[in-house]
Amino acid sequence: MDALVQQLCTAEHDITASRIGSVDELRGSLGRGYLLLEFEGTRGGTELGVRLDDEAVNHAANDLDREAAVVRLTGGLRLNQVDVRCVAELNVETMRGTGRLTVVEP
Repeated sequence: MDALVQQLCTAEHDITASRIGSVDELRGSLGRGYLLLEFEGTRGGTELGVRLDDEAVNHAANDLDREAAVVRLTGGLRLNQVDVRCVAELNVETMRGTGRLTVVEP
């Protein structure tokens, strides 16, 4: 398995919602079903574009409407020729949180 994929699958990592500076910008990303997350524990950081699951988008949007401090996001992407799923929790006030990847078996 690819070393970066393996590293991001082995534990929870600190993340930042890249290029998101406000709740309104987060809402916009949720509306598009796509979010950039930066995994900070790699050399120089690794920014990944996550195609969010519809159900995750609906829950996160509802949580934002209730002014929840933390939203849970899930979605898929392909990293270095490996299909993976991302599970992340994001603090809405700071746009920081934790996340991890899991390999999607064919």
